[in-house]
Amino acid sequence: MSRLLLLGWFGVLAAVPSRSADCPPFTPEIEQAWGIGEARWRQECALGRDPRIVLGEISREFVSRCKQDFQAQAPAGMVPPEKVAELCGQGRPGETRLKGLLRGNQPSSDPGALASLMNFPAAGSFASALDGWYDGGAARPPEGPLLPVIGSVPHRQLEQLFQFPADPVQRRFFETVLGRMQDTEEGQALLRDLFAESARFKPPRRIKLVMRAWGGKIARVDGVWGIAEALAGTGLGDDDAWELEMNSIYLRWAGFHGGKPADYADPALAFEDAGATALHELQHILLRRRVAGRAKKWLSVFELDYNDEKLARLKEFAFSLQVHSGRETANTKALRWLLGLSQTEADHRPEDFWLIQNIYTKDYSVMLAGAEMSDPLSAYRGRIAAIERQLAKCARKLRDTEALLKDIARLEADPGLKPKLAHLRANTKAKIAALKESSRSYEKSRAAVNSQIKKLSRDRARLAAIRAAAADPAYAFVAQEAERETARLKALVASHPLPPPPQWPEGQLTEKEFKAILARRRPGAAQ
Repeated sequence: MSRLLLLGWFGVLAAVPSRSADCPPFTPEIEQAWGIGEARWRQECALGRDPRIVLGEISREFVSRCKQDFQAQAPAGMVPPEKVAELCGQGRPGETRLKGLLRGNQPSSDPGALASLMNFPAAGSFASALDGWYDGGAARPPEGPLLPVIGSVPHRQLEQLFQFPADPVQRRFFETVLGRMQDTEEGQALLRDLFAESARFKPPRRIKLVMRAWGGKIARVDGVWGIAEALAGTGLGDDDAWELEMNSIYLRWAGFHGGKPADYADPALAFEDAGATALHELQHILLRRRVAGRAKKWLSVFELDYNDEKLARLKEFAFSLQVHSGRETANTKALRWLLGLSQTEADHRPEDFWLIQNIYTKDYSVMLAGAEMSDPLSAYRGRIAAIERQLAKCARKLRDTEALLKDIARLEADPGLKPKLAHLRANTKAKIAALKESSRSYEKSRAAVNSQIKKLSRDRARLAAIRAAAADPAYAFVAQEAERETARLKALVASHPLPPPPQWPEGQLTEKEFKAILARRRPGAAQ
């Protein structure tokens, strides 16, 4: 299943987010291990860059040099290569230990292997970094923020679970994404569970990490940035192939490319979004493997179960809720709608959230959830009616928004107003593009659902299988997991507040203010 950012759904455009975010915490251990001082750390933040990216580059170069230096001086077989990698991954303390081994010219007898993913700490910022940067023989860091995983060479378990790209830039990107995931309980638990599923195979399965040139663009629609007009990622969890694919445009968004950075380059926001995408897609892989293990005869029906997508979305919402830097994102904005906290769109009712998610794309539109699986044909006919309503709504909004753009163009002839209308014009043009894309998407969904109705009307065996799966207690866990995650997410909001909605830029006219001016200037209007 794939993750598509539906940027055109939400409310009213707000301010362009600042490129500067809260500076990640600096700890003395960072300087002790990698030689990056607090002044350098703060300087990167002041420049609007995430200092953890710099830390990743420095640690990567250090680890590479450390391994090369040791291998050039040590007798063959003195220390296993994976142990060298572990020690170099600790930075200067690990390098010191390796030099001590060289001076003594003795093989390492240290049995301390990296803690298993099965034993990840339950919570805490960068908690899982302990497994990645320290082994049983190294000094543990003091209490408090641990060294970040971001940009580090993955520890042995991640190397066993993931097949990283050979390209060094793409590898560093995926290392950073996996590090970002581990900032949350969701990410840590997901890696533990994937590791357990992998271990069921002989040899253990590995997830191939791939960048795909799917195109699209980084766009701001209704106040949030994201990948528009293309997939953000997709996950595959078949018996013979586990794969996480992500859109290569993330590299430009994160600034991982040569040449001049794009205007929209924002590493902190890019990796927040990429972490959500990766977690979403890896959740798809995990749930498919669980169905294969507990209700394998219903795997063909599982392809139509919208609870798979629902659970992945809930997991990524929880991730975004915990890692957001105080800026609104597509996920936090969607979460407002889901929880009934949106104050920007009167027609964004919480009870409609999953229906709109369901019918927006053709692939999701043919998926069923809960009671729908007991009567698929009736559910699909209801789906067609919902799509028609959304198409009519899009057409109405498109007419109104195009008329607004014309009114803006007319009043821009006033030199005193034109500078104050720049943001409203940009917002209005983005809305028009999003509404047109939404209409095209709903039309594709309508065609897909009509085709599905025809297929199922002829395929009685398929229809019977869907109904049987819905009635089988062995398959019920899929819906139950989605229900549990919904309850957990609502509780999580109490301890992890949503970011404040972005504010409209100072000095720029809002749509309401513009329409008031427009009304006063119409012929015959009272002055």
